[in-house]
Amino acid sequence: MALTKAAHRMIEGGSVKAKDFGAVGDGFTDDTAAIQAALDSHTRRITVELGGEGYTYKITDSLVITGDYKVLDGKGSSINTFFTDKIAIAIHPLTTEVQTFSGVKNLSLWGDNNSGNATVGIQISGKSYNAQTSNITINYFGLSPATGGIGFEVKGLAGGGNAPYFGNHINIKTNQCYDGFYVHGTDAASVVTTNTFINPYCATMRNVAFSLKYTTGNVLVGIAAESCVGAGLKLDYVNGLYVQGGFLEGNSPNFVATNSATSVLNT
Repeated sequence: MALTKAAHRMIEGGSVKAKDFGAVGDGFTDDTAAIQAALDSHTRRITVELGGEGYTYKITDSLVITGDYKVLDGKGSSINTFFTDKIAIAIHPLTTEVQTFSGVKNLSLWGDNNSGNATVGIQISGKSYNAQTSNITINYFGLSPATGGIGFEVKGLAGGGNAPYFGNHINIKTNQCYDGFYVHGTDAASVVTTNTFINPYCATMRNVAFSLKYTTGNVLVGIAAESCVGAGLKLDYVNGLYVQGGFLEGNSPNFVATNSATSVLNT
């Protein structure tokens, strides 16, 4: 029997369209289950495509990306979140695997302005190696109350080597969150290392624009942080950070480093 059009796209290395799993993208229909079903339609090597410009997807729970080479491509569309104290898009391996080359691209992600503690736009965690994110705008994650959430988080978990390595994150823009970017290990044994951020942008954070803690060997190219109530760039237990270009302007303060090596900053 001939394969259906959808089945052809589910072949390893192909793509699937979220609409084939029931996603509508009208901004009113809850598309959480449909998008997650598309992401789960293959264990690895699949790109899930949203509808593109003019489509807005409502989600009421986290979207979780597991497996290798698995990408959510917004094609210029938007996702609106309707929840508190959750992660909008979580990229992490299953407990029995090491995840490689998975990520998100070409998407606008909107949080609830009143979302609470621990609400995160995108989180990459655990042994998610070579994560790839690009051309993403993240807005309104935890701006109010003041104890709110994070736009973009790279998180090392407890245990040696249980942290994201070698990620590439290009043109990620955060607006009006509590913290814009938070890149951190849990402790000195779970440092986040060798991630590259190209053109990360933060504006009007309630707290810190770009924060690194328990990290080593990471790269920031063209960082921009402006009008943030907390620091523009905050370093704590950081070693071997390379920074090239960019600007820190109108933050309070622009730069602060504690418990960090003298070689931490090269511009």
